Amino acid sequence: AAAAVAAVAAYARLPEGAPRGPLTALPLSRVSGRVSRGATLAAFETLHPDGLAVKPVSWVVGEEGLSMLLGAGTVEERLLRLGFEKRWIERRRAAGEAFRLALFPAEAAEPATWDGIFNVVRETFPEAAPKVLARAGELRALPFAELQARATAGYLRGASYFEVNEAAMAGASEDSRYLSTARLASEQCEGRVEEVRGWLYHVLGLSDLFDGAGSTVLPDGRRGVGEFLIRNRRVADFGEAFAWVELTP
Repeated sequence: AAAAVAAVAAYARLPEGAPRGPLTALPLSRVSGRVSRGATLAAFETLHPDGLAVKPVSWVVGEEGLSMLLGAGTVEERLLRLGFEKRWIERRRAAGEAFRLALFPAEAAEPATWDGIFNVVRETFPEAAPKVLARAGELRALPFAELQARATAGYLRGASYFEVNEAAMAGASEDSRYLSTARLASEQCEGRVEEVRGWLYHVLGLSDLFDGAGSTVLPDGRRGVGEFLIRNRRVADFGEAFAWVELTP
C-alpha cells in the first residue's frame, strides 16, 4: 500500500513540463484521494480540516477522480470538476488557505448516493438519524432550489445555506440557524425537510450541486467524477502509506 501511494505521489509532484508516463501505469485502483485545505499545519493533521469530532466523515475519490486530478488543467478547473463551487474556492483563497491532495490506500467506502448518505447517517449520526430518515423520500424527490427557498423564507430568515455555513468557524457556530447535529436532534427542532437539508449541508457537506447520483456535478450541470464517503481520521494513522501533495495554481 505504501509503495502504491508513493508512486502516485511522485507522479503528482513532477514539475510542469517534465516527462510523464501514462496514467495507466500508475496503481490508481489501490489509492484513494481527497482534496483538503487549510491555513495552518494543524488543518492537515486529519483528512478533514475541521477535525474528527466536528467532521467524522470525509469525501474522497477513487481511480476516476485521481485520473482527473493528475491530468491537465489549473487547480481551480480541477476543483470545479470535483464539485466545489467557484465562490467557495475564492473565499478559501481569500482566507489564506492552501489546497492539498491527500493520498492513502483505497478502502471500502460508501458511494455518494442518497442510499450511501443514509447509511452514513445511520452508522455515524444515530442521534440525528430518525429525523433525517423520516425525510428520505422528500430529500430524494425535491429539488435543492425548492428546499433552499423554503429555508430562506423560514428558519434561515432571508439567508442561504451557503451564507450561514460560511459564517461558521471550523464547523461550529453560535448562530441557531447553523444546524449542528445537536441542534437538529433537539426537541426544539421540528425536523422539517428544509431543516434536515440544512444539517446535511453543514455537517456532511452536501452542497447545492449534490443530487444523489454518486458523482460530482459541475456548475454547468455536467457530470464530474465518482465520489465516496469514508471515516475521517488522523493522517498519522496511515503510517508510511500516506502523502500530501501541494496543489499549486
